[in-house]
Amino acid sequence: MPRPSPHLHVTALLWGGGLAVLAATAAPALAASPAAPGASPTVVTRLQADSISGTVTDTRGRPVQGARVLVVGTSTTALTDPRGRFRLTGVGGTDRTVRVTAIGYQAQSRTIGAGSATLAFTLSELSVNLDEVVVTGTAGTVERRAVGNAITKIDARGTLERAPVTDVSQLMNGRASNVVLTANSGMAGAGTKVNIRGRNSLALTGAPLVYVDGIRMDAAQASGPAIQGANVVSRLNDINPADIESIEIIKGPAAATLYGTEASNGVIQIITKSGRAGEKARLTFTADQGTNEFADPAGRIPTNYARSPQGQILSFNAVENERTLGNGIWRTGQFQRYALGIDGGAGPVSYRVGGVLQDDEGIDLNNRQQQSSLRANLQFLPRPSLTARLDLGVVTGKTSFAPQEGGGAPLFSAINANPLTASSPSRGFFAAPPEVLYGVNDVFQLLQRTTVSAQLQHQLGSRLTQRLNIGTDMVQENNQNIVRRMIPEQARFFSPAVAAGRKDVQLRDARTNTLDYSATYTATLRDGLTSQTSVGAQYFGRLTRLTTVSGQQFPAPGLSTILGTSVRTGGDDFIENTTIGTYAQQQLGWRNRLFVTGAVRVDNNSAFGTDFQAATYPKISGSWVASEEGWWKKGVVNTFKLRTAYGAAGQQPDAFAALRTLGPVTGPGDQPALTTQAVGNPDLKPELGTELELGFDAGLFQDRVALEFTWFRQDRRDAIVLAPVSPSSGFIGTRFTNLGAIRNDGFELRTTVAVLTGERLGWDLTATLNANENEITDLGGQPPIFVGTFPRAQQHRVGFPVAAFFGQRLASATLDANGQATNLQCETPTGPAPCATAPLTYLGRSTPKYEGAVTSTVRLGQRLRLYTMVDFRQGMRRFDTNLWARCTVFRLCRQNYYPQEFDPRDVAYAQRGSALVLTSGFINDASFAKLREVSVSYDLPDALARQVRASRASLLLAGRNLYTWTRWSGLDPETEQPGGFGELTASEQANLPLPRQLRFSLNLTF
Repeated sequence: MPRPSPHLHVTALLWGGGLAVLAATAAPALAASPAAPGASPTVVTRLQADSISGTVTDTRGRPVQGARVLVVGTSTTALTDPRGRFRLTGVGGTDRTVRVTAIGYQAQSRTIGAGSATLAFTLSELSVNLDEVVVTGTAGTVERRAVGNAITKIDARGTLERAPVTDVSQLMNGRASNVVLTANSGMAGAGTKVNIRGRNSLALTGAPLVYVDGIRMDAAQASGPAIQGANVVSRLNDINPADIESIEIIKGPAAATLYGTEASNGVIQIITKSGRAGEKARLTFTADQGTNEFADPAGRIPTNYARSPQGQILSFNAVENERTLGNGIWRTGQFQRYALGIDGGAGPVSYRVGGVLQDDEGIDLNNRQQQSSLRANLQFLPRPSLTARLDLGVVTGKTSFAPQEGGGAPLFSAINANPLTASSPSRGFFAAPPEVLYGVNDVFQLLQRTTVSAQLQHQLGSRLTQRLNIGTDMVQENNQNIVRRMIPEQARFFSPAVAAGRKDVQLRDARTNTLDYSATYTATLRDGLTSQTSVGAQYFGRLTRLTTVSGQQFPAPGLSTILGTSVRTGGDDFIENTTIGTYAQQQLGWRNRLFVTGAVRVDNNSAFGTDFQAATYPKISGSWVASEEGWWKKGVVNTFKLRTAYGAAGQQPDAFAALRTLGPVTGPGDQPALTTQAVGNPDLKPELGTELELGFDAGLFQDRVALEFTWFRQDRRDAIVLAPVSPSSGFIGTRFTNLGAIRNDGFELRTTVAVLTGERLGWDLTATLNANENEITDLGGQPPIFVGTFPRAQQHRVGFPVAAFFGQRLASATLDANGQATNLQCETPTGPAPCATAPLTYLGRSTPKYEGAVTSTVRLGQRLRLYTMVDFRQGMRRFDTNLWARCTVFRLCRQNYYPQEFDPRDVAYAQRGSALVLTSGFINDASFAKLREVSVSYDLPDALARQVRASRASLLLAGRNLYTWTRWSGLDPETEQPGGFGELTASEQANLPLPRQLRFSLNLTF
């Protein structure tokens, strides 16, 4: 359904509304603020005793623990406790200035008169925090100032307080530069593909590595009963956001060298919440309620046309017809989640235990995800130099999907509804009425996941830090697709074979083991010159066992086991992969502002060919905090850090790609025999990714404005392609070969502006803009490679982006007296020519060229916050398979019956588009902007919180996916057909759109 252009509306929303708020509030807010940016108004209170007490919180109302409170000019200081409270005594004299400082926050000062005072400080976070500790893969702590590459860190705890986030994918979306998340469908529990800095492989997955507390996890992007592509689950979303403290994203080889093979697509580090040493137990409780809604189904499900036997043109919209009959195809699903956590510590022990129950009903009547999770960590100090941590994570659940059998998701049946059968028992639906489809299908996945890990960190003196991580991640899936034996009222819509029923079961048991040792030695070589030497070794093992069993033809209704079927088949398989790697890294630092780092990693992987021994990945980076040099003048730019990094990382081949494998056949005399299944390649090696980064971090106007800029160039060499086997080898077919090369380059820009910083009114704006150019530079002399099996509109071609769209594009056509398109002329480099002789034309790329987001947070007083996010993607195309099938296969679109209303070229596509070279009329612009998140959060007064014995209480009312600006011709430009068509295929085929969601949350802290 065409919608207005995103540009005008997004600009009006972000700037028109924002400037209106600024114009209405700037004068009083600025009048209330002192001259120093970020400081709060002067508060003067006189009482009897000479003491000062109060609280320190951040802009979200959370207490800031460990803040230093100082009476300027004296030695009187205090530190805030876990509730952000402080008290200063013995403060004499007349006017006194109290100053509060905390790591990661802007300092704040106030002047008070003689006597006692009670103060409430609200600290704003530093836009550029160079002292923030980040994860790098080495032992010990590393501050952001010393890192030469870009790292994105997402504050999960803070995000959940203001945004309607229910899974990890939503937590990352729009908050991490150049991290593109593509939904497989809008069903509850459906998977999401994650791609960082563009596509850089021709045959392998683009998924990044994922670690949870230092342990590698199974993050399969598409698991489940994939009867159709929409029925898939993302294992990444097994981790509940309520258990996450933060997420750090390393984006490419320049940063991922220490992670070695498999890391060239980036690394996602998930850090879960932990206990608080020496503090009494704190209990937190969150209750979420909400809805999932199919927004405007009648306007998004197309109206179809057909000609009756009498020659009359009939029109039909399945949604409107069902609404007239009092029926509903989809529902408004209910979402509910309850999270309970307790953390604290006593003596050398700290702990955190959290449990989550979640029940998410999708908009499809059969779609529902029920999940429960438990995560616990225990940290203790056997002695001051040794820290031990134990982590346990357990996730169980069931995800039920929409029916698919017999042509049959209700969405597919509604999209392709036929006016000629509107009065029949099918009520116009393509396969069968929705209640029949819902009643005969049961498609679901059962999940049992357990993650166990331990970490030991040992400090030997002040120089040597050692760390050992050991853990295992165990995933057990039970994927089932059941079609029940149908009663006559149901069977009439299906073939006898389908009506007899069937059951397919796939058991997937995956185990990922991690053993990771690292050590860092720190020394001062001379005054101002420091050295950090790090070494490490890792072992990663992954074993996947698959068991598949199928049965067909239930002899009687009510049976549901495979033993109850008449025809049964089965099989099993296993896949094992092992990586062993070592690294060494040397970092030199000068006066804590200039850092140079060099490293090398060596890996071996069981998927490498037998004639390839090991992969070596180098790295070098530099970081210079120029603003801390003595000659830097603290003017407009008060903080400035330059950084650069170059590094390499790899991506291993598929487990059996290098091996010659045999398959069973029936030999002479009906005896079992073997034949060549895959030729194998003993020289096969990993795809090698190298990357150069240049960038800077800057704070302007006393950190009121923060800028982060990164330019990058990635080169993927030895890209694996399927190439024909030489006939001289004695074999036929294809084999995986290192032939290709791909280049990605682009930039990432992020700016954060503290527009208003008053005590009564605050306003922060954050905007990101990312660009990515993608080009295949070599295919080893191979001809263009088609992507997937259908619709074969995407190809890998030298000089073009990965999986780009190609087809014949019409330059002109004419309509004859009968409305038939004739005289078809197609575009060629030399001008229009008959389509019969015209070559394929480049139509566009399948990944966005530009993407980004704009978020706005307005704080009214200390309790009320208004939050908005708009994100966008521009410059990509997608195959509208729904439109293609309606027009060319089923002949249901309006162009087929009212050709005079349309451009003759659109009529020609509808009439001739079944020839797959003439599909360009259905490969359309999928750019969009979405009003992704809107929320209002409110911290209840302490008196109300105390009514339920809570120390803090807050409410959140939020909406997600509220509006889309796009020219996309289909249901949703953001969903993409996964599964059997291949990860690179960009098409929409009967995928439910992302639902419009409303959420209400209650948060209590005891």
